[in-house]
Amino acid sequence: MAFDELLWNCLIPGAASAKEQGIGIALERSGATVLFFRCDCDEFRSEFDVPRAQVCDLLVYYCRDPKSPVLLFVELKGSDLLRAVAQIRSAQATLKSHISERHWKRAKIKALIVTPNSVPPKRQGIPKEVEVRQCSKHKNLDISEFFR
Repeated sequence: MAFDELLWNCLIPGAASAKEQGIGIALERSGATVLFFRCDCDEFRSEFDVPRAQVCDLLVYYCRDPKSPVLLFVELKGSDLLRAVAQIRSAQATLKSHISERHWKRAKIKALIVTPNSVPPKRQGIPKEVEVRQCSKHKNLDISEFFR
């Protein structure tokens, strides 16, 4: 079962933020259940049989209503936006194949690329359901809006 593997091997205990190479995200918990999981790690790749460098950095599970949790797939420091989209898609497909269809359909699936670069006005090759946000190095992007 995918969720127990995530809990045992990829959970970032107590996290309400994450950072990679100075680019980060943060979230105010405000009564919801929030779990941060690291996807770009050996444990995730081993448990889910994913090739190196083919998954996004994080999965954020956010649940205020058990009937419709949010799964936010996050790629930090996405300077190559098309590669970041591919990494997000790979992580989504991997987890979808390990989670029951009933649960997957219940969840709201979202995706975010956080980049230190300016966001291009033309989103060529970037699907509309993938958000791209700029965040200065050594600051955290507040991701609360993704869960409203």
